[in-house]
Amino acid sequence: MGVGVGCSPSGIRGCCQGVLQQPLSPYGQFFHHTWNCCWKYISKHMKHFQGRYQRGQQTLLREPELGGGRRSRGEGKEREEKEKKSNFIANLKGALGHSVTRINYLGDWGLQFGLLGIGFQEFGSEEKLKSNPLQHLFDVYVQVNKTAEKDENIKKSAQEFFRRLETGDVQALSLWQHFRKISIEEYERIYKRLGIHFEEYSGESLYQKSSQTVLDQLEKQGLLKKTKDLAAAIDRMDRFNFDEMIYVTDKGQQNHFTQMFQILKAMGHTWAEHLYHVPFGIVQGMKTRKGDVIFLEDVLDEARSRMLQNMSVSKTTKNLDDPEETAENVGTSAIVIQDFKGPLLSDYKFEWDQILQSQGDTGVFLHLQEMNNSSSECSFNPECLQDPAAIAILQHLLR
Repeated sequence: MGVGVGCSPSGIRGCCQGVLQQPLSPYGQFFHHTWNCCWKYISKHMKHFQGRYQRGQQTLLREPELGGGRRSRGEGKEREEKEKKSNFIANLKGALGHSVTRINYLGDWGLQFGLLGIGFQEFGSEEKLKSNPLQHLFDVYVQVNKTAEKDENIKKSAQEFFRRLETGDVQALSLWQHFRKISIEEYERIYKRLGIHFEEYSGESLYQKSSQTVLDQLEKQGLLKKTKDLAAAIDRMDRFNFDEMIYVTDKGQQNHFTQMFQILKAMGHTWAEHLYHVPFGIVQGMKTRKGDVIFLEDVLDEARSRMLQNMSVSKTTKNLDDPEETAENVGTSAIVIQDFKGPLLSDYKFEWDQILQSQGDTGVFLHLQEMNNSSSECSFNPECLQDPAAIAILQHLLR
């Protein structure tokens, strides 16, 4: 016997007249009290959510402070799709009542920016930089590296450009700041498509002066390890006074963070007990029609394109006001759900056909189920859950 969630209590009573009144079996008696509690609880909370629930909204309680740290690759290279995991952890922490500070830690300093600076002067185009900043910076970086392999003068020029950066040369710093600014603007635009945001874009460049102080202390204690990550961790503790800080990177950096945490403890920082590293596996076989070099925006665009194609040939697709937006949402969900499926430390193979399937544990199937649930929610009457006749039917089924 099926009972619709949208039926009225009086309708259920009419259907239930004459339900058998035999004593419950021991199995049924075991569930009798549990059921009564469940119906009252569900009914109470469904009433609370009806009329209040709005999709996409969250209420975050402000309790302990949490610093969410992450590392990123150089400005000339875009973040890979796998690097979004830190935001998921931050969302979970926020939902549990933590006050979360999301920090995107950029690899924005080093000799590679000497190469990029020289490369842009030789091969760069302001017009291309404006139209597609990340792709153009990447192309320039690849081109200048190939040239530097054959031309020793390019290497020397890159070293000189970075020396100018370190000494505060106005012209060199201006170009570097230009690259950093437009790169961050592009990251923000692309991350927005995934519902990701950061309160702060930090980076190695911010710790030039404080790094020397840390290095002096390490040298005195015999713990010298040349890294700006130590200075960054100390700075974040000073600014945020966090209860815990989580670094999210690929599993190749596990030894680095293990050593870093031990050094901080040896330096006398007791709060280093509350530093954590969350490593994750590598995505294998990820390719788009544009080629082997993967950019996050290429992956999102291709997911949308493939989803549009699937929708156009599906017999069940309805007429939509904005099929592009629907394909964007479903395609993005498919990528996100795929990233959730496997064990965190395991590498996995990225296969478009599997990711965009409408059956199984996929983001597409999740959207279909959410649509069905939304339809049921519109007609749901929580009073049905407290109706004695409905409970009697369920109890009868346990006999």
